[in-house]
Amino acid sequence: MARDTIYTLYSTGRADPTYTNIWGFTNSTERDAFFNGKAHIRFIQQKYWRGGATIKIPIRYEQALQYDYIIIDNDTTDAQNARRWYCFIDAKAYVSPEVTLITISVDWVQTFYFLSGVPFWQYTGFITRSTNHSLPPDGTPSDFPVPQTRCVSFTQETGGYALVMYASVSPANAIAGELTYTSATVHGIPMASPPYVLRSATPTTLIQALGQTIEGYNSNGMTDTITGIYVIPDTYLPSSMGSDVWVNGWSFTPPTRTITIDPPTSAVEYADILTKYGYTNLIINNGQGETESYSFNDFNGDPQFQLCASFAGGSPTLFCKPVNLKYNNNDANERIIKITQAPAIGWLNDSYKIWLAQTQNSRAASIAGAELAISQAEEARQNSWAYRYGSTIRDLESA
Repeated sequence: MARDTIYTLYSTGRADPTYTNIWGFTNSTERDAFFNGKAHIRFIQQKYWRGGATIKIPIRYEQALQYDYIIIDNDTTDAQNARRWYCFIDAKAYVSPEVTLITISVDWVQTFYFLSGVPFWQYTGFITRSTNHSLPPDGTPSDFPVPQTRCVSFTQETGGYALVMYASVSPANAIAGELTYTSATVHGIPMASPPYVLRSATPTTLIQALGQTIEGYNSNGMTDTITGIYVIPDTYLPSSMGSDVWVNGWSFTPPTRTITIDPPTSAVEYADILTKYGYTNLIINNGQGETESYSFNDFNGDPQFQLCASFAGGSPTLFCKPVNLKYNNNDANERIIKITQAPAIGWLNDSYKIWLAQTQNSRAASIAGAELAISQAEEARQNSWAYRYGSTIRDLESA
């Protein structure tokens, strides 16, 4: 009996073989409509696919590069033996001008999720661990994918921004020309260059205020007392703090905000299974390459996190700490995610103004010394014998 297998390549633009992000469909009709709406190309009467990792497709290599997903309909003429496989395209290789070798891996979620109308993991039940996490069902791969993953980034803030400047001379003293060094204890840490915080209503006024401050440091030769200037979200400052004025960063306690993450609800009929049995994860991402993954089952109720800031240590640090974990507080502290690389602002030194300011005393002393030397030379000249004798002769000649 002839085999009639169909390969259909799709350009989805967001296929993810790592299962970090999963397409969530309510039913198979919705899933098929999604794929039919994507750019695709179909090849009929192809070789029966027996589950190998690679297949050859009669398509030019350059054309194949645009596709990232394949649906294989094995033996569509035999209804009893027909099988549809949803697969990721992992790699492509040139074979000949009209043939491309593609490496594929089965998308277990889309292939079996709606089989018989129920998720395939319900067939055998769950095996639970003592930690309330669950193992994949019997007969499934150990790296069973999650149906949905929510990523929450606390680097994106809806409010404005503020500046944190670390300096051994306060902005007020620098602008006034007073070389008075200030030290402070910030969150229990002694600092020789403590933080000063500036907020403003708009980015324009914030930058203008910073420019005036740097001008004051430059004019009075104190720019080298600044060790760093950083940008932080305005939401990490007390709402009662004033604007357009530098405030001592150790004079207030940064507020703590609590956010709540709602469990996913896209698969409503299976939401209880998705959230309670470890198949849906919550990932906290600091935007700097560090993430922390949680199961919704790790929390008492909906997950809650505290966001706060610290100005100690020479640069601001933002913290994200889980609040309502089922485990002890030490576990929560160990799973804190931090942003330690706040955006830094550069500033220019006016070398001439700094030189004028830093040498004003020595230059004044030099000028005073020169004036004294000239005065003494003039006095010595007037008291000399030659000056007096010459003056007498001039007087006689004039008479």
